[in-house]
Amino acid sequence: PDEWPLLGPLWSDLRELTYLESLGALYAAGVPLVDAHRAAVDTVGAPGLRQRLELAHSQLQQGRPLHEGLAAAAALHAETRSLLSTGERAGQLEDALQRARIRRQDAAQRRIALGGRMVGRVLYGLAIVGVFLVLWNFYASYFQLLGRR
Repeated sequence: PDEWPLLGPLWSDLRELTYLESLGALYAAGVPLVDAHRAAVDTVGAPGLRQRLELAHSQLQQGRPLHEGLAAAAALHAETRSLLSTGERAGQLEDALQRARIRRQDAAQRRIALGGRMVGRVLYGLAIVGVFLVLWNFYASYFQLLGRR
């Protein structure tokens, strides 16, 4: 589903949210970053993302900054990595995690709204085709009856 036009990006945004929410809450509660990251990785259910976050965690354990580990593993959306990188360098990682979470939520909500509009348009189009077919069948049988007389 990651390659699907609308569902792939939505799925990606939703997978990241679990991680960002967990990491943000733990880090804000005063849990050291390495421990908070380990616990946040454990909350991720998607195998591909979890594997990339595991790679980032190994980088973090070696003393590298979080943003470098995430970049090396290409674990999250590029925008998320950029927000976290800027925040971590400025000493505002907690705020950056909050902004990244809000950004992923907004992106997911926009994609859901877009999907709803697309589904609505498809259903509307199918309804028009259905009405056309009903009218066609009615008038075809009507003209057929007129032709027999």
